[in-house]
Amino acid sequence: MTCDDVAATLLETLGADNTIAKTFEVLAGDSPIAEAVRGI
Repeated sequence: MTCDDVAATLLETLGADNTIAKTFEVLAGDSPIAEAVRGI
């Protein structure tokens, strides 16, 4: 996973209500980041 992907994931989770008080793992994959965050 690249530093850019980590940064984009962090940015996406900051605006996502479904990630509040959640713990999740971040792994490289084929899903777009926004789609993966919505699935948390």
